[in-house]
Amino acid sequence: MSRLLRMGAALCLLAAPSLLPRTALAQTNVLGEWGPLQQWPIRSIHSAMLPTGKVLFWTRTPEGTQPRLYDPTTNTLAAINGPGYEEFCSSHNFLPDGTLLILGGHNTQDGDGLPYASVYDPFTNTYTRKANMNAGRWYPSSVMLGSGDVVVMAGTYGTTSTHNDLPQVYSNGTWRDLTTARQIVPLYPDIVPAPNGKLFMLGPNQMSQYLDTAGTGAWSNVGNRTFGNRDYGFYCQYETGKILYGGGGDPPTRSAEVIDLNQAAPTWRAVGQLGTARRQANCLLLPDGKVLITGGTSGAGFNNLTTPVLTAELWDPATEQFTALASMVGNRWYHSTTVLLPDGRVLSSGGDNNLSMELYSPPYLFKGARPTITSAPSVVGMNQSFVVQTPDATGISAVNLVKLSSVTHSNNFDQRIVKLSFTKQTGQVTATTPSTVVNMPPGYYMLFVLNSSGVPSVAKMVRVDPQYVPGTGTGLRGEYFTNYNYSFTGAPTLTRVDATVNFDWGVGAPGTGLGINGFSTRWSGQVQAPVSGSYTFTTNSDDGIRLWVNGQQLINNWTDHGPTLNSGTLTLTAGQRYDIKLEYYENGGGAIAQLFWSYPGQAQQIVPASALYPAAVAFTLSGTAGNQQASLSWTPYPGAASYTLQRATAAAGPFTTVVSGLTATSATDTGRTNGTTYYYRVQALSGTTVLATTNVASVTPSGSVGPGTGTGLTAQYFNNLTLTGTPIVTRVEPGIDFSWVTTALAPGVNVDGFSTRWSGFVQPRYSGVYTFTTTSDDGVRLWVNGQQLVNNWTDHGPTENAGTITLVAGQKYAVTVEYYDSSGGATLKLEWEHALQPRQIIPKEQLYIN
Repeated sequence: MSRLLRMGAALCLLAAPSLLPRTALAQTNVLGEWGPLQQWPIRSIHSAMLPTGKVLFWTRTPEGTQPRLYDPTTNTLAAINGPGYEEFCSSHNFLPDGTLLILGGHNTQDGDGLPYASVYDPFTNTYTRKANMNAGRWYPSSVMLGSGDVVVMAGTYGTTSTHNDLPQVYSNGTWRDLTTARQIVPLYPDIVPAPNGKLFMLGPNQMSQYLDTAGTGAWSNVGNRTFGNRDYGFYCQYETGKILYGGGGDPPTRSAEVIDLNQAAPTWRAVGQLGTARRQANCLLLPDGKVLITGGTSGAGFNNLTTPVLTAELWDPATEQFTALASMVGNRWYHSTTVLLPDGRVLSSGGDNNLSMELYSPPYLFKGARPTITSAPSVVGMNQSFVVQTPDATGISAVNLVKLSSVTHSNNFDQRIVKLSFTKQTGQVTATTPSTVVNMPPGYYMLFVLNSSGVPSVAKMVRVDPQYVPGTGTGLRGEYFTNYNYSFTGAPTLTRVDATVNFDWGVGAPGTGLGINGFSTRWSGQVQAPVSGSYTFTTNSDDGIRLWVNGQQLINNWTDHGPTLNSGTLTLTAGQRYDIKLEYYENGGGAIAQLFWSYPGQAQQIVPASALYPAAVAFTLSGTAGNQQASLSWTPYPGAASYTLQRATAAAGPFTTVVSGLTATSATDTGRTNGTTYYYRVQALSGTTVLATTNVASVTPSGSVGPGTGTGLTAQYFNNLTLTGTPIVTRVEPGIDFSWVTTALAPGVNVDGFSTRWSGFVQPRYSGVYTFTTTSDDGVRLWVNGQQLVNNWTDHGPTENAGTITLVAGQKYAVTVEYYDSSGGATLKLEWEHALQPRQIIPKEQLYIN
């Protein structure tokens, strides 16, 4: 059987572990399994797991300076053009946008480093030179800080291998020198970012140190480790601030130790020993948070080729113990690399005299069915809750982010796992990211969900961007016209909300009432920028198209043409919304309209619905009160497939659903209590997505009674302004609707300088809220049911005053009206109004004397 056939058979068994013999399965679910060797044309001295899902690796002369791309899904290699110099013995870190920063390289001889800095873009497969470092660096180390800046230190240059003692900070293409932190440190020093924002150098020297990168930099001692020099030992930050360091030294040691930098005074302490002493090993964080140790040499000497270590080991942070795993086939020692693949397997490759690779399947891949992720966001921000859709939600036990590997010389730069808090819902889990970049630096991660057996899913690539502001949009308002004129005049034939502009109608019509040719469309609304930076908007159209964003026309190709791409660029700010308008017409033949964008860290994609907000559409609700019911009606909303009517007893809610799935634009809510005010709103839905919500409308159901039998109110007139003394006149008056100028109200009553009190009862015909209004010249006061509704006891011309009160139909309520006229005109009217009754003078039938 050929090597490729053997590998294919092994991969088939991996995909279906239940097909393995029982004895084999019993071993693999404890030890894991190594696949067969596959020969490669060069050594993978440097390897990086790219956000594209491929692995970039390169070697040194005499094998050539041309890097390779390995595709794990097809098991194929491809050669690519390098940066134009030898990258051997450099350091490399992923930047926040997914590009790979490569620092240093090999000049004329070992120890003579290059000062070059280059960025490899995995999305365009190109290298770009950046500003040089202060001097050459051969065997440097570099790590990314939470800010996204990269700190580089160490390395040598020149024919005498002069140490570069100046740490530098790379930020957006420029360098900042840490001039007060000059210090000669070992080659490829072991460094990680610390929770306090500083850089932590754990080895290989026994004294561990902090480097403060603020200003011009400063070193400070942290403390000695339990073991001496761990030259070419392995290490990883297995949780934020918690570091495992083991092996290394000459001769190699079995010892290992940990430190917790989250403590006020962190100290090193020993943990369980390795099964086999080793140096030149690789250390890899797995999706379940355990740590895989592979390769190395166990004998004395720099790279003792007579003592390869083939047995892999697994360190469990919970027990702090190592356990033996299956043995690899190839010798992986100095110049070997190990990276975690998105499918949970491990790629181990390279090593001196070893032009090969092999794939390791950890034990978790033999413990039953794998959970799956059906969808996840491509970008997340800080302190953000996001949804991961999975049919296995009820069994999910962990949601973890694992940063992409970037490895050389036993250093996996920036390796990290972020364990997210999460909750479970039907068909999905909702995970929440940390609130600070210290706990989750920016860049690309692999998102895994794990079940209760510890089996991980295949990962989804997710980019962490601290500036990212997630959108909640639903799309753009689309107005379709049965013409393709330039003015979009007349009423549209069809109006709806389109989640995205991603249409290829071919020779079909875009909607009801529209033809297959000779139509035009305008999409309008707002677009929200998820990050700050330069955005490129691209359209693909057949025929004419034009685009405006923030009032700026980016695209104008208003011609008949076949499928054509057009682009325009502008700068947007994270979280802000900008007006957007896209106009399109179709004359004849094919019909295509698509809107894409790209921005820092995001390759070109259709602008998603979450970033689009439809132009405002009138969506209003009104209600009418009835006897123990409320009748509601609302305007139709474009694109709505159904409506949900909701009710509350307070304007601010909470609202509960009265009825859902409505297709009409009216409904009646029955069984309500007369005299109680209810608050309603309606939601327009497309499927389960809420497109819009109406205003809140209040309705107070009311019963009704027939006309009353009253005769009016008792009126008492006084020849003073204070309603004191014996009334001059007392009589029953059928209502209050008076306007006197120079005529006395009654015999013996003054023309000016008098006051009047009306008293009795008022009987409403309807239940609910009543508005009582007085029109007076001069002072007036009104009480209903003991509640003062009007108080304007001043001299004034004709003036309206009003107050509201809730009454029950048929009941009688005490009413008192007090009035005075000082001089001049004399006017007084008493009116009422109800939702079922227009404003009117209160009729005598509803007024009763004491």
